Amino acid sequence: MKYKFLAIFLLISMILSANSIFSYYGMANQYLGNDLYSAGMSDAGENDLFRINTSYSNPAILTSSNKVIFSTATSFGKQNYYDDNGNSFKDDGFYLPYFTASFPVLNHRFGLQYALLYSGNLDTYVSGVFTSEDEEDFSYEVNNSIISNIFKVDLSYALKNRFVNFGIAGNYYLGHRIQYWEYDFENSTLLDSEYEKEELCKNIGYTLGLSKRLKAISFGLSYSSKVKLKGDVDYKYGFLDDPQAVEEAVYLLEVPAKISAGFTWKFTETFKLHSNFYYQMWSDTDSYDKDTATFATGLSYDPLSGYGKWYESIPLRAGFSFRELPFEINNEPINEFKGSLGFSAPLKSANKRIDFGVSYITRGDKELHGFSEDSLMFSIGVTGFDIFSKKTKRIAPRDIPQADF
Repeated sequence: MKYKFLAIFLLISMILSANSIFSYYGMANQYLGNDLYSAGMSDAGENDLFRINTSYSNPAILTSSNKVIFSTATSFGKQNYYDDNGNSFKDDGFYLPYFTASFPVLNHRFGLQYALLYSGNLDTYVSGVFTSEDEEDFSYEVNNSIISNIFKVDLSYALKNRFVNFGIAGNYYLGHRIQYWEYDFENSTLLDSEYEKEELCKNIGYTLGLSKRLKAISFGLSYSSKVKLKGDVDYKYGFLDDPQAVEEAVYLLEVPAKISAGFTWKFTETFKLHSNFYYQMWSDTDSYDKDTATFATGLSYDPLSGYGKWYESIPLRAGFSFRELPFEINNEPINEFKGSLGFSAPLKSANKRIDFGVSYITRGDKELHGFSEDSLMFSIGVTGFDIFSKKTKRIAPRDIPQADF
C-alpha cells in the first residue's frame, strides 16, 4: 500500500474513536497532547517543571526528567446528544490520547510522542416513509456516517541549561476523513444508493519551545507551525464509473499554527496553581475564518512522601477550561466548557504511578444551534515504567564484620 503507516492509524481510529454531534461541521474534539496529570486539570499544567512532566507538546518540557520515562493513557465514556425537538440519544467513545517517551543524555533530552489532535466521528441512522405522486407509500432507511481524525507523531530534542531550556520537534501529521452515505428502500423495485468518499493525507511541520523554572514559578512558551496535509481522494461505490474516481496529490486537511503559553506557581510545599492559554490561527487556513483560544486553569495537591495517613498521600487535582470551536452554526459561535478531576496512585518504585481522571464536557446550545451535547469521559494511564533499566543485583562477596566481645 502507498500509505502503510497511515492505514494502520486509519484501522485503529475506526475502532477507537471520539464522537461528536457536530462532526458534520468539523472536527469538534480537540486534544492538546498533554499527559493525564494535566488532563485531570482540563489541560492546565502543561508547563509544570516541579514534577516529571510528560506533556511534550512543548518539547522544552523534556527537561523535567533526567531518567528514561514512558507514559500513556486510554479514555472511554459516554456522549449524550440533544436536539431542539426534545429528542436525545447516547453514544460510546473510546480512544488512545497519547504515548510519550523521554531519553536523557547528559544535558540533552530526546523524546517521542504520539498524540490524537482532532477528531469528529458520527454514525446516524434514520428510517421513514414517503408518499409518491401516485399516493403510494415507500419505506426507506438512511445511514450517514463520518470518520475524521488527525494524528501527530513527534521526534523531539531539548537542551537543559541554567538560562532557559530550549526544545525543538519535528511533527509528522497523519489525517483521514471518510464520509459514507447509504439509501436503502424496502421496495426492491426502487434503486438503492451507496456512496463513500475517503481522504488520506500527511505532511510534516515543526514546533519550537522554551521553558524555565524560577524558585516557586515555572513557565513555558511554544509555537507550532501551520501544516497543509496532502494526499489522495478515493471515491467508492456509486462513483466507480467516474473517470475521476481517484484524485491524487491534493491538499485535504489543515492544522493551524498554534501558540501556547502558561505557568505553574508552587505556593506551598504541596499545592500548585496552574494556568494555560492556547491560541490557534484558523483564519490563516482555508478551513475556517476565525482564530480560536482555549483557557485552562487548575489546582493540584502533591503530598510529601512518608507523611500523614494513607488518604493524605494521594495526589489530587482539579481544573476547568473554556474553548470556542472554529466553526459556527446559524451564525452563532459554539462554546465548549470542561471540568476535570484527577488523582494518582503512586507505586513502590520512584517516579512510577497510575493516573486516573474524569472529565465532564458540554458543547453547543439547543436553542441557538438546533442541538447540543455533553459527555462524561474516564481516563486511566501509567507513567514511569522504564523497560531498559534493571535493578542492580548486589551479589558480590562481602566481608561481614565480626562483633567485639
